[in-house]
Amino acid sequence: MNYFRKGLYICGLALALATGCVEKPKIITGTVEKEGGTLVQQKQIIEKSSGAIFGNESIKFGDQTYVLTVDTAEGRYVVSVKQVSSKPLAALEEAIEQGDTIEMTIEAHTQLYRSKDKIGYIWSDDITLKAKGEKKDK
Repeated sequence: MNYFRKGLYICGLALALATGCVEKPKIITGTVEKEGGTLVQQKQIIEKSSGAIFGNESIKFGDQTYVLTVDTAEGRYVVSVKQVSSKPLAALEEAIEQGDTIEMTIEAHTQLYRSKDKIGYIWSDDITLKAKGEKKDK
């Protein structure tokens, strides 16, 4: 029985130390300065080709990419957004425009968390649209 108590104390101490040592994610709010990637380009190409002889049927696109340049209090972030099924890139791209305020949750285990140049990737479900900005041309 004495070993059982010691084991419980050791487990409790290890758990307390482990939870206290975990870094919390950074929550950063900023304004979208620029959007880029194939999703933005696809929309522009489709709009330009709407008068083509075969319409948009002959256009083929590769993998979807979405990049945001965000101005924050900590400086300018350039993030490549990776898709998570709960928040598709196409929906995120449609919702976000230049001038909008977004919130990014940057997890401690990602490269972007410790990045000095503030360039990296973020998952699509770690971006929240906080406020719509003034309308600007894309």
